[in-house]
Amino acid sequence: MNVVGKKVRHNKFGEGTIVEQDSSCVSVKFVTESDPKKFMYPTCFKNFLKLLDAEAAAQTDATVKYQEDQERKKKQQAMEEAEDRRFAKKIQETSSKSRKTVEIRPFNSVSAFCNEYKRAITAEIVYLKATGGKRQHIFDGKRIEVKNGRYVYTFEADDELTYPEGTQISIWQGDTSISGHIVGCEDFTVIIASSSDLGADVPTLEFSAEPWRLLDSLVNRLDGILENPSDIVRALICDGQKSIDYGNYKITTGQQTAVQMSKNQPITFVWGPPGTGKTQTLAKIALAHIEQGSRVLMLSYSNVSVDGAIMRVHKIKPNLKPGTLVRYGYARHKDLLAHRYLTSYNLAIRNHPELLKERQDLIAERKKLPRTSPRYVQIGRRLTQIRNELSSEEKETVKNAQFVATTVSKTVVDSTVRDCEFDVVVFDEASMAYIPQIVFAASLAKEHFVCMGDFRQLPPIVQSNGNSPLNADIFQYCGITSAVDSGRNHKWLCMLDTQY
Repeated sequence: MNVVGKKVRHNKFGEGTIVEQDSSCVSVKFVTESDPKKFMYPTCFKNFLKLLDAEAAAQTDATVKYQEDQERKKKQQAMEEAEDRRFAKKIQETSSKSRKTVEIRPFNSVSAFCNEYKRAITAEIVYLKATGGKRQHIFDGKRIEVKNGRYVYTFEADDELTYPEGTQISIWQGDTSISGHIVGCEDFTVIIASSSDLGADVPTLEFSAEPWRLLDSLVNRLDGILENPSDIVRALICDGQKSIDYGNYKITTGQQTAVQMSKNQPITFVWGPPGTGKTQTLAKIALAHIEQGSRVLMLSYSNVSVDGAIMRVHKIKPNLKPGTLVRYGYARHKDLLAHRYLTSYNLAIRNHPELLKERQDLIAERKKLPRTSPRYVQIGRRLTQIRNELSSEEKETVKNAQFVATTVSKTVVDSTVRDCEFDVVVFDEASMAYIPQIVFAASLAKEHFVCMGDFRQLPPIVQSNGNSPLNADIFQYCGITSAVDSGRNHKWLCMLDTQY
């Protein structure tokens, strides 16, 4: 669209006329300025300039929206491709070996269970510490601050990074490493603090986050369970094998049956082979409890599963009040990312649009500055403050929501969800999770715990020891796998079939 000659208004410079245009910029001659000012086209019409011609303004709005849609699609496609690669790699890692048949015995006490699994987790931590974590490549590093013996650097990355502030990292220099931590991530920029001086300019660098931190936190969660185990936790640990129905050779089936079981008994397992409507059943279970006034927490091993669950609940009940359903954490699904209030972040922005505007303006300004300038550092600090303000608002949305969906990993390390009370906890993809993760999830349920998955699919991934009890899944631990294999029912189990 040709906008040369159009009148515009700028908040600072007043009225002017567009005198030049190319594919990426427009030049504006303002009445109050001697020289024309350049602006990025077409985004300037969203952030800085207002066209006084209504028809032209409508056309540029459409151009800006189209450009944003294209950028969002590219970003979502890249995220989905990365997720597909991750999933394919996992399948490759597990397809060469059958599901491990680990000899596992049920425990008669919560303390015996927790102590045994703390030992198994500790062995995995020791192994991971010895082998190190996956390395992340970053480049174009600039030292921006030296303070109290800490060297702060800004780097660029090929992928958008989402490490939480304060994440401990190892900074690699060949085969040796030094300690550091993440100061902040913003789009494709990451700021790290190092315990050593890496030089003023760092062309390229590798760092690895420490994967055992999550397992350390899981050990802490088991310690918490030991202090005050709930009836649901005791039953899950001690009564699974006792619930095999040796007199019944017919497995309970059906979506509606699964919903009813989830309301009538403290523990329900839903076995959902591919194509049997597991996500639909999960959504129906969640809504059945929501309609009774219960608070529901939905957890899963993966972000993809969490996104799918909340989108399905919203699809069935699209008119629930904003803030009733909240996706907490890093969403991946493009429709969820674009939704005005289903994610905790978008809901926080909806409540504080002025912070979003300020954030966008600061990011735009920072892109024009050298990264060694004091203003660049000042903007980074303000962006961190805005992020903290929005983070506080996100936590409030979680506290007030009736249905919260997030990953089990985030719940293990983030106290926001743990500090809330939930009547019902639903865990999806349970066969892929460590048994202590499942038990921890169950500890958050006051009345009902629902465990969903397919024990014929991917097992938990353990790197340290093929005989570790961490290789078994919760279906095996509770006797459900052996009951199904022998053709018997299990009192906690409902199987979904294709006739739903």
